[in-house]
Amino acid sequence: MVLHATSNAWSTRAVLGWIVGAALVFSTVASTQVHAAALTAPVPVYKSYIYMADDAFNCARLTPYVDNTRTSNLGTINERALRNCRAITRLQVSGVRLTDDYNPTVVAEGKNARISLHQPVTLFAPFALTYDPDPQWRDRLGWPVRSRTLQQQGYDTVQAGRPSCMLFDLGGASRLSPYTSHCSAYVAWVADRVFAVNLYPTALNDYCHLAAEQRDRMLADTANWTQMSAVDAQIAANGGALVVAARKVSDPNRPAHNQNGHIAIVLPNVTAVAAMLQDGTTYPAHPLVQSDATFAELIRVFGPEIAQAGGLNFAHTVAANGFSGYYPAGTTVGITPIDDVIEFFTYKHSAPATVIGLPPGD
Repeated sequence: MVLHATSNAWSTRAVLGWIVGAALVFSTVASTQVHAAALTAPVPVYKSYIYMADDAFNCARLTPYVDNTRTSNLGTINERALRNCRAITRLQVSGVRLTDDYNPTVVAEGKNARISLHQPVTLFAPFALTYDPDPQWRDRLGWPVRSRTLQQQGYDTVQAGRPSCMLFDLGGASRLSPYTSHCSAYVAWVADRVFAVNLYPTALNDYCHLAAEQRDRMLADTANWTQMSAVDAQIAANGGALVVAARKVSDPNRPAHNQNGHIAIVLPNVTAVAAMLQDGTTYPAHPLVQSDATFAELIRVFGPEIAQAGGLNFAHTVAANGFSGYYPAGTTVGITPIDDVIEFFTYKHSAPATVIGLPPGD
């Protein structure tokens, strides 16, 4: 049959045009839907946190991927990185480790949360004054300070909406410590115990605003620290290096809150383990990890695996989750590239992951 352009039937050109146009529309819609699905921001479960519990990572999962013959990469780790991982996650004081066990209480009660002074479920609990990592507190480091008077002062300070940095006397010495969270004290402890690296405060007994100070020191000390991308940070941790994630917040309009920030330790992790973690509910599901290249894509958005003390404590989670409260206006967790929000620093020199007195197991 011949279709004439002047007839009521469609012309051949019109039919072809419709077919091509429909195909283009379908292709565009499908592409847009896939792209949108990949860029949909996760829904926060508490404040800006997208997960309130650890992911299913553990160091034992890395064991099959130890390969000392290869240079640092996303698919394998070396033996040093595995030792680091075990040392970091097994650090404990008087039988207590850094865990996510207190997170549900903080989520439910917020700044009203009050942890047990004598039976804490985590080291460096938020909303508590804790013993800083100084030599005199070795047997109670990270535990809540055993003074109900001091804890009440911290509680009252936070309830009044004032900055939680407190000046107080403890053990015959004056000190400054935060009440709300303890990220920098945890990082200083891990850096010292596992890597023999000093990230303690330069001002004696002053742990306030230390995360910002630590970041500034790493940035300035180019003889010992190298700044790098999130992907390279994960690769460096897989090679056994000390790697730190940091975000400094400066607000000259709020002097009492100026020079704040957050800081965490980067853990080793590999492509195959990340793919397994996507089967759980506390690890990003997109982009789907199927290769080193797609794992790198995930890291560029969500960052490497980290351990942190903070507003919530995580023995292991992605950096975007731990730093979710530090995303500036105009950025979004799970969409904004992680390197636009967090800085990563690697210590240039090797240090043994030797920690005396660790309990057995992962």
